[in-house]
Amino acid sequence: MNLRSGSKTQHFNTKKKAKKSHAPNKATMDVSTLEESLKSMLTDFKTDLSKQIEGIRTDFGNISTEMKQIRHDVKEIRHSQKVAETSIGEAQERIRLLEERECVNTSMLLKLTKEHKEMSEKVEYLENKSRQNNIRIYGVKEGLEGNDPVGFITSLLTEKLDIPPEMIQIAAAHRSLGQGSASGEAVPRSLVVRFIQWNTRQKVLHAAWSKKDIRIGESRIYFNQDFSNTIQKKEADTLK
Repeated sequence: MNLRSGSKTQHFNTKKKAKKSHAPNKATMDVSTLEESLKSMLTDFKTDLSKQIEGIRTDFGNISTEMKQIRHDVKEIRHSQKVAETSIGEAQERIRLLEERECVNTSMLLKLTKEHKEMSEKVEYLENKSRQNNIRIYGVKEGLEGNDPVGFITSLLTEKLDIPPEMIQIAAAHRSLGQGSASGEAVPRSLVVRFIQWNTRQKVLHAAWSKKDIRIGESRIYFNQDFSNTIQKKEADTLK
């Protein structure tokens, strides 16, 4: 009985030892598998990390290139700005000089305009002064005076205005400048008569204006002062 008990005990112990030896082997295998898995994960992580780092380096290189281009563009913009500022300064200086020149020219123009007006008025005065002994006779058909306008006008004033021939002292007589009509059908040019004395001119005008209706044949003639072309044009514009 004891022997059997001893055999059973020994057999149980043997099985127990076998079980104990089997358990460490399985744990060792699990640890190895875990280590391999961790190594694989670490390798993959390193590979991904390397790729990410390489990508970051590439991106940083691109950013660095773009930054260089931006710096270059900014440098060109600053240069262009300086050139533009210089051009604007030069343009402003030219404008200032032109404005000063315009002021000078305007001042000179106003001065010349004033002087021209004064000279024109003086010329106008002198021209009218030189015509103060003159009269104009309108409506006389061209050709009636023939080659002796002084004799024709003397006879005309004697017959139509009852002025004695000895009082009529004519210095010169002629047709006014301009296009006339030999046939006398168009409006004839006026006759310009210059008297030696101003008093004679006044007597003739007063006599003519008092008569009012003076005719040569069927044509009515008019007597008036001999004004400058400027005054004549103003009178013609007034009558229109």
